[in-house]
Amino acid sequence: MTGLREIRKERPIQPKKHSHPKIISCQVSREKITVELEDKREISLPFDLIVKEWFCLKEVKPEQLKNYKIWGGGYTVLFPDVDESIPVRIFSVYLSCHKINY
Repeated sequence: MTGLREIRKERPIQPKKHSHPKIISCQVSREKITVELEDKREISLPFDLIVKEWFCLKEVKPEQLKNYKIWGGGYTVLFPDVDESIPVRIFSVYLSCHKINY
């Protein structure tokens, strides 16, 4: 019988590969939530959209999101005061799903 140690020697666990850049920082205002990514892009989403579409709590105020942590190896913004998080893919998917008018 092959033991777990032997299996790991044969095929070491590979770290998960991400297709999105890491989050460097986050800013919250009454109008929007903005993340800066490691590839130097800044992506903003309307505050109301995030609360309505993503958060379980519907009565979140911008002040409650001032305390945040970059979490999950840089791929998620965690808001511990409201026990909510936003993965970087939400920002990327929003951009790819909505036409941006300049």
